[in-house]
Amino acid sequence: MLGGKITAYRAVAEQTADLVCHKLSAKSPCTTAEVSLPGAPIVPQQSLQQAANERGLTLDTVSHLASLYGSRFSQVLDILNSNPKGAQRLCPHCQDIVAQVQHAVEQEGALTIEDFLLRRSAMGLSPCQGLDALNLGASEMGRLLGWSYAEQQRQEDAYRSQAALGQRFRSAGLA
Repeated sequence: MLGGKITAYRAVAEQTADLVCHKLSAKSPCTTAEVSLPGAPIVPQQSLQQAANERGLTLDTVSHLASLYGSRFSQVLDILNSNPKGAQRLCPHCQDIVAQVQHAVEQEGALTIEDFLLRRSAMGLSPCQGLDALNLGASEMGRLLGWSYAEQQRQEDAYRSQAALGQRFRSAGLA
């Protein structure tokens, strides 16, 4: 298990609880996705739908952003005003969008693609381990941080090495 930012801890908690229940042959649904964080205002469904309509995004994408950022999801959506490709999905099977990379760099101090994929989003915990988002995410991060092509390649290679550790763990039957 790895540490992370609050934006990914619910996914980690759910996967851990599901794995423990599976190993113990217990049938108990994980409810972390339905429980609000202490002090976090709940974003009404009507507000999510309105934001989706205004930004041309799906309700699923906006709901996903609200689940990660809480009522601050609008900060990510505001990036779409200045970054036309910000609404593009990073991965074909995840709801994460390019604007999240910019938010992570500018607001959260993310400096590596590994930091973004493993700690600023939950993509590194998905079945593809964020590998399907790696090229686009690293390209956007490189644009924002002024990486050379060589640095972008170094970042991608370092992340692939990190993901390979997880793949070895899974193939050993430990996950």
